[in-house]
Amino acid sequence: MLTPNKKNILVDPTDALKKTKAGHFLPDKEKRANEGTVIAVGEEVTFVKPGDYVYFSEFIINGRELKQEDKLYVVIKEDEILVK
Repeated sequence: MLTPNKKNILVDPTDALKKTKAGHFLPDKEKRANEGTVIAVGEEVTFVKPGDYVYFSEFIINGRELKQEDKLYVVIKEDEILVK
């Protein structure tokens, strides 16, 4: 598993959903979700812990997308997230 350093947070983004005319929700592969669950935190993170659900901007400045074992993760600085 990936381990972020300093004030970085590893987030498992939820699937972005789009609503069909019939009212069903389907994953939208064209759009990345801007919310997810914290998987791991760096040693200097004080605001969140693994398991917290967070929101982040669609246009994160210092974030990175990482793919490991066919799963997409996002690494974000602590000051770029909001906690639900």
